[in-house]
Amino acid sequence: MERIAIRDRLNMAVATQYYADHEEGRISIENLNMVYETDKGDKVTALTDVNLEIESSSFVSLLGPSGCGKTTLLRIIADLIAPTSGSVSVGGMSPTQARMARKLGMVFQSAVLYDWRSVLKNVEMPLEIMHLPKGERRDLRSTCSRWWG
Repeated sequence: MERIAIRDRLNMAVATQYYADHEEGRISIENLNMVYETDKGDKVTALTDVNLEIESSSFVSLLGPSGCGKTTLLRIIADLIAPTSGSVSVGGMSPTQARMARKLGMVFQSAVLYDWRSVLKNVEMPLEIMHLPKGERRDLRSTCSRWWG
């Protein structure tokens, strides 16, 4: 059996579950603009007229120099910030609807793990925050342990 890193198995499991639950996993971005205002009142344009279609089950990388808007775009898709104008659709829903329906999440570049918690307890934390009952968390945990071997 091929050995796969835990994070790769987790990513595959999450993607598999998402697309098994949703026939329409497309992300659509239309005429998206984002302008930040500094403390001094200056305007900084991060995104201008972004149009993008990402098909279900696609793997996409955003490449570009520092400050070109990659993180801003991801934060808008993940419903962490609102764009100045334009629209985003995630699986036919707004990012807010997708997030509230627990169909969307974001994994941050820098690991944010609590060293006093086990790996599984760290993975379980979002489920605790969402007030998922212990039994359901255990069911998901046993499913994950099958993926992790």
